[in-house]
Parts: sequence; structure tokens; C-alpha cells
Amino acid sequence: MSRLGNEGRRVFNRIDVEDVRTALKKLGKKVLRDTRDRRV
Repeated sequence: MSRLGNEGRRVFNRIDVEDVRTALKKLGKKVLRDTRDRRV
């Protein structure tokens, strides 16, 4: 279990915070667009 946690931590350290932020922004915009299309 601890080994798995260490592996996960290593992966998270490799990911850049800015990349995560931009990805979340893109995802949020896509979700907003999808919901808007569904309403119409």
C-alpha cells in the first residue's frame, strides 16, 4: 500500500500544476458548452 502511495506521489510530482489548471479550465469550458447545448 505504501509503495502504491509513493508511486502516485511520484506521478503527481511529475505533473506540472499549471498543466493541471489549464486542463481543468478546458474541461470546465467543455462541460459548460455541453450543458448549454443540451438546454437548447
